[in-house]
Amino acid sequence: MYAPFVAVFLGLSLFLCGTASVMAAAYQPLFLGVFVGTVTVVGASVGSLVGHALRTLVSEVGNGGAETG
Repeated sequence: MYAPFVAVFLGLSLFLCGTASVMAAAYQPLFLGVFVGTVTVVGASVGSLVGHALRTLVSEVGNGGAETG
């Protein structure tokens, strides 16, 4: 049932990886800068979301599981 979607996803992933490797070879400094910047932004976003989730969880546990607000 999900086979076509998986196939398309894998195909796109391979295409993007191939494109990225070609770009990395051609424009290495630029690509490296963009890659590091993207990883930094994504990492900060994920870290913020995880931190918020943990704070919410800790506050709910501290309140005995009572819903706040």
